Amino acid sequence: LEVLRMMRGVGVRPGLSSLAILIRLLLRVGDYGSVWKLFNDMIFKGPRPSNVTFNVMICGFCRQRKVVVAESLLHLMPKFMCSPDVVTYNILINACCVGGRTSVAIDWLHSMVRSGVEPSAATFTTILHALCREGNVVEARKLFDGIQDMGIAPNAAIYNTLMDGYFKVREVGQASLLYEEMRRKGVSPDCVTFNILVGGHYKYGRKEDLNRLLKDSILSGLFLDCLLPDIFTFNILIGGYCK
Repeated sequence: LEVLRMMRGVGVRPGLSSLAILIRLLLRVGDYGSVWKLFNDMIFKGPRPSNVTFNVMICGFCRQRKVVVAESLLHLMPKFMCSPDVVTYNILINACCVGGRTSVAIDWLHSMVRSGVEPSAATFTTILHALCREGNVVEARKLFDGIQDMGIAPNAAIYNTLMDGYFKVREVGQASLLYEEMRRKGVSPDCVTFNILVGGHYKYGRKEDLNRLLKDSILSGLFLDCLLPDIFTFNILIGGYCK
């Protein structure tokens, strides 16, 4: 802050990236007064706040659980010729999900789409994870189907999230059907997929289903691309046989 004061004193304009770093640090230590003073200085003395500036501030306030302030900043962006982008929305959506406000996160998703900003895989994975954590797999499935209606092909991470949600509510049949759908649509499973399937079938499924899954997967070479099961997978299996 002292160096910044000296720069202003001799008429040298600081760079946006250095100011973003300073704002991030001030938010981390909770010096909100200096954050707003710095923000006002940028407005009147330059450089004008950019998308990066707003995203840094929104992220910082969300981490401090001041989501209402972060939401206000998003609404303020157009006043400074800035438009919320996918990063802006993802930060807010994640904060709402972490805070148990999943319905608000879904509202932000709809707002995002209406604004012409295309959601990313991370956007959907975040909301799906929150819904599944709450045991609300019905809404999670609706969102999953909505993703495809938007013309976006779900990736392995999205399938994994919903599949894990089904296992957690003991809907083993639905999880298996989703896995078959994943294979049918040409989405390559990864080691996370394999761990979810093995762990889910071991906890809630039948032994014969688990054995069939292992044999089919190995015989088809399905997991060669992900270097076969990792140590976590083997630990599950070893633990299961020991019990």
